[in-house]
Amino acid sequence: MANLFRWQSSPRHTATCPPVRISTMDVNLTDPEAVHSPATYFARARELGGDVQWSEQHRAWLLLSHTEVEAAFRESEVLSADRSGSFARVARSRGEAFQVVVDLLTNWMNFRDPPAHTRLREPVRTVFTPRAVAKLESDIKEIVDSVLDGFDGDAVDLGAAFARSIPALVIAAILGVDAADRGRFQGWSDDI
Repeated sequence: MANLFRWQSSPRHTATCPPVRISTMDVNLTDPEAVHSPATYFARARELGGDVQWSEQHRAWLLLSHTEVEAAFRESEVLSADRSGSFARVARSRGEAFQVVVDLLTNWMNFRDPPAHTRLREPVRTVFTPRAVAKLESDIKEIVDSVLDGFDGDAVDLGAAFARSIPALVIAAILGVDAADRGRFQGWSDDI
């Protein structure tokens, strides 16, 4: 894995790269199958091209296994999470409202490298220890049960009806928002 990070921007920089299988599949992250059936789509991509692939379309390396993603997260000095440059490039071709989103996202710890990431992470570090998260388990179970109880009928879009709402509702609970006001919190989250 360490050799992966010697790749600088594209497979043309192969002098220091480990061997990589060339995929016969051009991975397209916006392909309807990738969106609607990701497990099947990415299993085929791994089979045809391996766990690490260059996407000319996306101008990025794609890490298609948990092992590679986990290793990448540990290599911040050579694999940057800082997206401010790419966000700024996209914002130039979009409207003012998009620039507001870019300004917001560039300050999120997910999109920053150390030492900025470390500084931004410090206030929440003690809140999300294993012990603290274990204490939240009953609240989270109650939130999940409540959302599941609200399902009508046999068919449910889990993305829209479940996965979209759970994070905002859990964060609202962590922040101490009353259960009656958590729907408003979800609306604010959607607006962002």
